[in-house]
Amino acid sequence: MTADQLVLFAEEQGLQCMSQELINWGARGVLNDCLSVIVRSASPLARSNRVLRNYSFGSEVRYLRKLAPLYSKQLDRKPDAKMR
Repeated sequence: MTADQLVLFAEEQGLQCMSQELINWGARGVLNDCLSVIVRSASPLARSNRVLRNYSFGSEVRYLRKLAPLYSKQLDRKPDAKMR
């Protein structure tokens, strides 16, 4: 399913897609997945869809995986050797 198809399917069911982040999940330079936020069309939160094309998503995941141990309760946890 594409991001555009999801918007159409949501509308057919009385829902409104209000944001979509197209991401490169496991691929460089290719937006091959999408995170979508959907609400009921009658919701006070409903608005026109906003779309972000995020080609840096994979890099952001790697960075946050490296950063997370700094803020973890597990103080003795060692960072993943691959992420150094």
